[in-house]
This record gives sequence, C-alpha cells and structure tokens, in this order.
Amino acid sequence: FAAISLLFNIFYEKFDFLITRFNAFLNLEKGQSTRFDQVFDAFELMQSYLFSFLIGFGKPAISKVIPYIEVEPVYLLASYGFFGVLLHYLPLIFLIYFSYKLRKNQPKMALFVPVSIFSYLIFSLGFYFFRELQIGNLFWIVNGIIFGALLSLNKKSLA
Repeated sequence: FAAISLLFNIFYEKFDFLITRFNAFLNLEKGQSTRFDQVFDAFELMQSYLFSFLIGFGKPAISKVIPYIEVEPVYLLASYGFFGVLLHYLPLIFLIYFSYKLRKNQPKMALFVPVSIFSYLIFSLGFYFFRELQIGNLFWIVNGIIFGALLSLNKKSLA
C-alpha cells in the first residue's frame, strides 16, 4: 500500500490529467468535438473540392478551418491528400518488407518491426503520431536500432 501511495503522490498530476480526460470523454458537452465529428468535418470539407483528395489542402489551411483532426490518417489525407498519405506510409511499408527479408537470422527480432508498426497504426487512429515528437521519435529510434541490428547480423552471417 505504501508503494501505491508513493507512486500516486509522485505522479499525482498525471493521474489527475487521466481522470479529467476520462470524465470529459464520458460527459461530452455541447461544443466539444468527438473524433467522429472531426472525421466527418474533414471529409465534408474535402468533398467541397474533390481535387483535395489527391493533393490535400495543406497544413495551414486545415488548421484554420478545422481546429483538430486527431485521427492521423484522416488528418494526413485532408492536409496532404493521397500522395501525402502514400509518402507518409511508404517508409513503414519498406521497413516491413526489408525486415521480412532479414528474418532468417533473427526471426523474433525481425517480427518486432511489423508488430510495432501495427501497434503504431492502431495508436494513430486515436492521436497524432508523427506530429508528436516525444512519442513519434521513440518509435523511430527503437525501430532504427532493431533494424540496424538486423542488418548488422545479416552482414555478419554472409561474411
């Protein structure tokens, strides 16, 4: 009990923030936008100019019209269009492809890359990922270390 009390006192602000956010979610007030509303508003805006599905409106224009789009794939589509979404997710596709090719020496390590990308995709449905520096950088650092180790182990086995 003492350990839980100590942790609560140390992380009181974080616990308070979680409780506040959870209460806000349960008691949605009028004027408070849900993620569904954000997605609907983004697609409604994009339907007004169909070419926007290809190239998007740009980040400054979207920020002025819709204050928040927290669903990252929709945000990317509205801001940068199909081409931007493709360029955004292409590195992830390459990581999966090359980790699959390097799986013979360390299959468990090679499996980490697609699993972490899958987790990232789930997380990005609820919040920004690449725009959030603290969370996004950690993803790229960890995957870079794992992928670099896979490459290194593969080169050692070929030598």
